[in-house]
Amino acid sequence: MKKKIVKKAVAKRPPRKKIDSPMVFENANSNGAIILALEDLRHHPGWKILTQLWDQNVADLEQSIIYKMQGEVALSDIEVDRLRDKLGYLRNVIETPNKYVIMLRRSDTPPKNFDPYAVDVKEID
Repeated sequence: MKKKIVKKAVAKRPPRKKIDSPMVFENANSNGAIILALEDLRHHPGWKILTQLWDQNVADLEQSIIYKMQGEVALSDIEVDRLRDKLGYLRNVIETPNKYVIMLRRSDTPPKNFDPYAVDVKEID
């Protein structure tokens, strides 16, 4: 009897769509508008509600990690590691607007030149 050759199906990812971002991080004017929008987001009542919920989730995750218990169920080390991953993710989400504001404010200021022999072109003329 002949053996049938069976090909395994390989799942292929669909091609990624390019997203045209409306934000431009190239000049100070657009950075200023983005900073204002992010600061408005931070002070929006909806964002405050979300951060309160996320802060409560962070506190619950911290307790579960410390005691290695979730409710009445003991957690394995792998499950505790997954909770640590979730904790890090939540902290990143909560801090996202702040991180972008800081990043954009840094990009507005020119880098300092620490070269003691550097001369500004305007001073030469």
